[in-house]
Formats: sequence, C-alpha cells, structure tokens
Amino acid sequence: MAYLVENLDAWRHHLTRQGYSIESSIPIPGYERFELRDPFGNRVELMERI
Repeated sequence: MAYLVENLDAWRHHLTRQGYSIESSIPIPGYERFELRDPFGNRVELMERI
C-alpha cells in the first residue's frame, strides 16, 4: 500500500519520533519515497512527487 503525501520529510520525522523504523525504497523517477512496517507487520509506503 502506498500513500501519496505532501511534505515527506515531515512525515519521516513524525513517524521516527513515534518509534517507526524507516526503510529506503527502490528509486522511482519523479518521486521521493520510503517505507515502514505497521504494527501488524504490513509494509506501508509514503511517497511524494518531486
């Protein structure tokens, strides 16, 4: 599952402060993105168009 968001850096900072481990993703041209695991182990991706 991927969410298209604005201000990806703010999301990264907020999620890190909440204790989530942020992982890099394979690059996609035109997007910045990262992924994390939700409390149930599901992969969640956040991405921002650049």
